[in-house]
Amino acid sequence: MSKMDMINEGMEDWMEIQDIRAKMAQATGDEWNSLTKPWVIKQAKFRARNIGLSYWPALVGDWHSQEIDIKAYLRADEIVSARAGARYGQVMPNGARSNGGWDSYGKHGISPHLVRDAWFAAGCKLGDKFEIQVRTGVVAKKFMSVNQTADYCRGFKWLKHRNMEWRLGTKAIMAIGKLSPEFRTLAIQNLPSDGNNKVRIRDINWTIVKAGQDFLAKFDGEYGRLRARAMLALTIFDNPACDMELGTGGAEYVRKLLGYEEQWEALDDLAGFMRSANLPLFKKHNSYSDWIANAVMASRGHVMYHPSVVQFLDNTCIAKEDVAYKIMQDYGLDYVMNCRGLLEAIRDVLILDPMLDLDFLLDYGRAMAMVIDDPYGLPPKPACINAARLFVDAYRLEPQMMHGFKACTYGMYVHTDSAAPMIEAISLYREGKMRKALTHSCMPRFVIINRDFGFNLNSSHDDQYEAVNAKAINALIKVIGTEAAAKHSPDIIRLTNALGMEAAGYVEAHLEFEVPSLCEYVDTVHEIVNSHMPNAVMRPLSQQWNQFFRKHLAMLRYAGHVTPETPIPVSVEAFAREMAKHKYRRGSEASVELLELATRLEMSNKSFEMYLDYIKRTPTKMAEMLPFVRVDGSHFAEMGSEYVLEKMHFDDISQLSIGEETACCQHLGGAGAASAKHSYEKASSATYVLRKNGNVVAEAWVWRNDEDGVVIDSIEGRRSVPVPVAACAFYQMAIQMIGKLCIKKVFISTTGYGLTDEVRDHLPPKSKVHNTDMIEPCSYMDGRSHRLWVSAKMLKAENRDCSEE
Repeated sequence: MSKMDMINEGMEDWMEIQDIRAKMAQATGDEWNSLTKPWVIKQAKFRARNIGLSYWPALVGDWHSQEIDIKAYLRADEIVSARAGARYGQVMPNGARSNGGWDSYGKHGISPHLVRDAWFAAGCKLGDKFEIQVRTGVVAKKFMSVNQTADYCRGFKWLKHRNMEWRLGTKAIMAIGKLSPEFRTLAIQNLPSDGNNKVRIRDINWTIVKAGQDFLAKFDGEYGRLRARAMLALTIFDNPACDMELGTGGAEYVRKLLGYEEQWEALDDLAGFMRSANLPLFKKHNSYSDWIANAVMASRGHVMYHPSVVQFLDNTCIAKEDVAYKIMQDYGLDYVMNCRGLLEAIRDVLILDPMLDLDFLLDYGRAMAMVIDDPYGLPPKPACINAARLFVDAYRLEPQMMHGFKACTYGMYVHTDSAAPMIEAISLYREGKMRKALTHSCMPRFVIINRDFGFNLNSSHDDQYEAVNAKAINALIKVIGTEAAAKHSPDIIRLTNALGMEAAGYVEAHLEFEVPSLCEYVDTVHEIVNSHMPNAVMRPLSQQWNQFFRKHLAMLRYAGHVTPETPIPVSVEAFAREMAKHKYRRGSEASVELLELATRLEMSNKSFEMYLDYIKRTPTKMAEMLPFVRVDGSHFAEMGSEYVLEKMHFDDISQLSIGEETACCQHLGGAGAASAKHSYEKASSATYVLRKNGNVVAEAWVWRNDEDGVVIDSIEGRRSVPVPVAACAFYQMAIQMIGKLCIKKVFISTTGYGLTDEVRDHLPPKSKVHNTDMIEPCSYMDGRSHRLWVSAKMLKAENRDCSEE
């Protein structure tokens, strides 16, 4: 380049600078920060080049005002570019340009804004405090020393990786930063869930941290302590990424911690260490994942649980699911239906705090067993460990108080700030005001009834009573015992409200000709209510009504319709007419059974007269070809004591309307009217019904075929009936039929109507499709095609197999 060319280029640069300065003089404040202004970019690049700063955007919007020392950017550039391995804008081997550890948004690197804040927090000077903030990407507080800054930044960065930095106070974050990575996750377990208050140092789970430190202190020397730390790392499988700085657990973290190239080598080293330290070894399995899982469980057994729990388990099971199951198994919660929910509840509280002692866990399991079978599927659950402790405190005072937490739930969970009513009730109980506590506004009304009589009521029974007859209940419990009180509480209320003091005498008279066992006493009340009382009796009736129903037990089914204004009837017939005469024009012509049926189904006058005319002109059966069968659900775990299956009586007019109760067409006004009439008129067909607490919920029309068998034409029922219950009930019915009245086979229809298809899938028949004929034809049926379900040969083969075993 000639001398003249150099002069010309210098003049061009000078004029460009003059142009930039002219625009600077005219620029507004916002334009200084704009990367869309060419002169702003040129000036930032020009100055960055002169001072040796690679990340020129740091000077945009700042260099003109000179808020911080330019050396802060230079030092920050040295730190982040060394970590990134390249300067900003440098071309990488893959052809892309490096960001040099910078990012204006602070996501993929530090931003100039963070450097500026770190400068001011460091006291407007370079030094260790400034460099710590730049290296961690966290801005500390001005009042912090260098050591406090290091702890704070380290803890903040670790918590931010878990989106938890906002929950902890400044001092708590510094405390977390002082801990090694293995102990940090231990420390943040079971933090209070109150969103309005910051977590303080005292809220950190120091108990489990101490357990981990005590475990670590058992080992001397660098070799033992490093492998003990590896066991802690396996105990807390916290982060799949397993970063040495941010992660705390997992096989990959253990590999890096022990300095191996492969995970299996690190686990093999741990196995040798545990052998030498006389710790229970984890065994090698066929799959690599089993090996890791076994190693995790072996580590947890020595670090994560309270010593009383470890001793209780005898080191035989380690995982939280196993601990929960062992506690349930030891307690023997046979009466809990939702065992899976209870298992999850115990597991969840272990997740909140693994260092809970055994006594607490046992009482917590018993407390949750009180509410886990919530009829509406939403049992109260603790949102934090403090709420769980409140559950146990309430249970230890009075188990029935657990039901009060339902009123304190927010969604499904109980938070400590929403449990103020329960805290007040617990305080009243501790002051000796027991009845005031159990009738507190947060307590359901059944709580005090359960406490007084040993009942087992829940919220699903609220619509079955408004008041109880305490004197009659106590008299009846003296006869039948406390087991019946717990098992059939709603039945006892219904019977005593209807019969009053007569209830105890009636139950005694029911069994006066035999010496009953305890279970017979228990089931007697349930049997009486199931047979005679389909409707709830909301309030205790007067003594006159008690005596009337005691004398006329057939009328007991109407007790639920009696009101305080209903006069005492002069006869049974007068009472039955009283129940129906105001509704049906021809009610006086009908039998008591038809009036009862019409009342239950709320028939219209037209339907009532249709049934009345048919019954009047149709004679009852003179013979039967189908056997009486009764399947008591209390004998089968799949059904439950509230279910009973039995054959309807041959002259029971309810056969004509059974479809009205099971949501199908088998009634006089439906498409299946012919089948309803067939079961009422013909000896070769009948109806079998499944009742729940006395109410029909499913039915099956059954008819004889021409192969010495019977066909279950279809199983119809409400969708609320669980399929396993229906399948068990009708399958047991089929078994009981074999051998009676020359029945050798029971077929089940291939129809998809009602519950038939689902029952057949649950207990599938093992035969081809048959097309046998009815002995007495019917114009309507669903079971034209059917499969063999049960036969005498099949039962004989099963019995032979059982005897051989």
